[in-house]
Amino acid sequence: MSQVPFDSFGAKKVGFWRRQFTQIPTRAQDTFDTIFAVVMPIIVLLADPIVFKGGEGFWNRGLLEDYQLLAYVVCSLQIGLFLTWRTWRRSLIRWAPAFAGIFFAGALFSSVIGVVLLPFSLIGLIVLIGALGFTPLLAAFVFLRNGVRTARIRGRAATVKSRFMLAVMTGVLVIALPVLMTWQVERTISASVNDLISADEVQSAQAARQLRWFRFVPDKYRRRIAIAHANSIDPVRRQTLNDAYRKMTGEDLEVRRHYYAD
Repeated sequence: MSQVPFDSFGAKKVGFWRRQFTQIPTRAQDTFDTIFAVVMPIIVLLADPIVFKGGEGFWNRGLLEDYQLLAYVVCSLQIGLFLTWRTWRRSLIRWAPAFAGIFFAGALFSSVIGVVLLPFSLIGLIVLIGALGFTPLLAAFVFLRNGVRTARIRGRAATVKSRFMLAVMTGVLVIALPVLMTWQVERTISASVNDLISADEVQSAQAARQLRWFRFVPDKYRRRIAIAHANSIDPVRRQTLNDAYRKMTGEDLEVRRHYYAD
């Protein structure tokens, strides 16, 4: 028979949710946070067949395809900043309010994606793959928990008002800057794709060269090129489109055009 210390009798047990937000995380919580704020989002983005990228066959367009570039940039930024805080927390302690704002913004961003995907995730549970759709909601919880813990850290000379303002400012900037950046990048990509598809031979070749500068071209623009290639009867235009697509993706449109079929 196990022995229970006398002092434990009558002790008030800390509730589950309160334990999740205690200032000092447990090893299990640290592991959970790393998995669902870093590892699983990367896996889901790479293996994504439905959210930001389309899959083969019937579902060949992503549900949130129009926001693919923005999501990739925000997720990369949030993961990078999360790892930065986890690695150099003691050195960055004076910037705790800024990181609190960043984590709260990450929680909001992940929650929006998670709520949009929730109906599809529930349906997808039938074939188990839908469980991956809950990753944004779990990531939102991780960012919220770390935001709360970070916001509780008090600077030596910082007032509550100054800490709050810094958190709000960084939270807004960590979303607003990617929005502005991706908006400008997508404008440039869209204009180049339009020229590639519709302009004369010289402008089309210039647009193809410009597209090479972009490390990543969202799937919706690749589809436009593929559809234009399939619909064109001009062999020169078809070759230009195929060359541009191959240099962007390393794939041949003659092989991949069924992937983007309407």
